[in-house]
Amino acid sequence: MESSKVYVEVVARFDKDGVMMPMAFVWEDGRKYEIDKVKSKDRCASRKAGGTGIMYTVVVAGKECHLYFEFDKWFIINPSCEDGPKGCTVCNRNTFADFACYPGCGYFFF
Repeated sequence: MESSKVYVEVVARFDKDGVMMPMAFVWEDGRKYEIDKVKSKDRCASRKAGGTGIMYTVVVAGKECHLYFEFDKWFIINPSCEDGPKGCTVCNRNTFADFACYPGCGYFFF
């Protein structure tokens, strides 16, 4: 179950009261995704990947996904592990949350 976690780098902003908000994340292939909107922030457990912390429901390129902060690390549940592989319609490789394919393919979904 733990293998579905993909740990990511996150750029976060802290307001004057110390409230942390994610602004962007870097996927495992090195591409940076800007977070358009943080819809909610809830303390919860990830039942699919295990662990507890804060779940941010965010919008990236018009698509909603969940970004988890677990003590001192950020992760996203790999969509390939959630629902089975999501293949690119151009090259058939698995992709991250249907946003974009691997750099070699160059196909973007948004």
